Amino acid sequence: MGLPLFFLLRGNVPTSAAAFLMVIIMLPWFLFAMYEKHGMPLEQFLRCIIAVKFKRPKIRMYQTNNQYTAIGRQIQLYKEVGRIVSVSKKDFRR
Repeated sequence: MGLPLFFLLRGNVPTSAAAFLMVIIMLPWFLFAMYEKHGMPLEQFLRCIIAVKFKRPKIRMYQTNNQYTAIGRQIQLYKEVGRIVSVSKKDFRR
């Protein structure tokens, strides 16, 4: 892409300007071919950046499953059911 552009522009603009435009036009393709970060090519790296910045929510809720709290709730439920059952047995005996 850069060489045909250089040869087309060389007659109309100064050679240094044509070379500069050629470099500017060829730079994205060079980056996609040569750039690598964290073992990922540029297109994968850009996809990750776009996902983090624009697609995913900014604040992610961190929730844990606290086993001790779950056991405490289960014990409270057992006590409540025991009270209900004992009250119903008393009413049934009368």
